[in-house]
Amino acid sequence: MADQRQAETRSIIEACGALSEDDHVVNTGYSLRLTMDAIRSCGGEVVAAATWISRGNVGASDLDVDRYVFLDEVSLPSWPAETCPLCEKGMSVNTRFAHGADYLAERTSK
Repeated sequence: MADQRQAETRSIIEACGALSEDDHVVNTGYSLRLTMDAIRSCGGEVVAAATWISRGNVGASDLDVDRYVFLDEVSLPSWPAETCPLCEKGMSVNTRFAHGADYLAERTSK
């Protein structure tokens, strides 16, 4: 996936010299960093990062940018599976969003 994203980013930068990525919610900054790495590898310059919602887990220095802008910061609790109160109650994992399907696949492969 990173190779495909890099190829798409390269073609956009070569065509118009700029790129904007829309990342609605930033948790770890992983997808933003992938895009910014692809931009830099194509000779582009990343001047800032922006999102609608930041979960407060990363800042500008974590993203290696001077400016990180967001409209709101929402602190949502998260736990490792070993200490998750929902897991302790036997509540099912949502496999439609985020990494729920990956989590279940990892647990069943053990």
